[in-house]
Amino acid sequence: MQAVSVGQGMEQCEPAVAVAARERLAMSVPDRMSMVRASLMKNDSLLKALGRPVRDQIVAMRPQVLTTLEAIQLSNGPELTVLLRSGAERLLAQFPESPKELVKYVYEFALSREPTNAEWSVIEPVLGKRPCSTAVADFLWSIFLSPEFMFVR
Repeated sequence: MQAVSVGQGMEQCEPAVAVAARERLAMSVPDRMSMVRASLMKNDSLLKALGRPVRDQIVAMRPQVLTTLEAIQLSNGPELTVLLRSGAERLLAQFPESPKELVKYVYEFALSREPTNAEWSVIEPVLGKRPCSTAVADFLWSIFLSPEFMFVR
C-alpha cells in the first residue's frame, strides 16, 4: 500500500473549487462588479460604526456593543445616506415600471423572503405607482435597520 501525503491530490481540486467559488461570488454581485476588500477602502465613520478598527492599532477583539454615537452615525450618517440614494437610483433603473418587483427583489436579496401582506400594505402607499429615489432610499433604510436584517451576536 502506498502512503499518501496530506497535500497530494489537492492541485487537481483547487482550480475547480476556485472557479466555482468565483462564479458563485460573481452571481451575487450585479453586473459582475469587482468586489472591493475593506482594507483598501478609506476608513470613514460608517466603517468605524460597523466595527472596523483603526489599522495602526493592534486590536485583539472587536467590541460587540455599539456606543450611542456609533449607533446614531450608523443609522443617520451622511455616508449611509449617500449609499442608500445610490442604491435607490440603481433599483429604480432596474425596475422602472414595477415597484412591486422592486420590493420583492429587495426583500429576497436582503431578508431571503418575500414581503408579507401586512408589510406590503405599509410599503405600497409610501412608494406609490411611480416611486422617486427618496422614497426608495427610505424604504431601503427601513429594511437595513430592521432587527431581521441586523446581525446580532
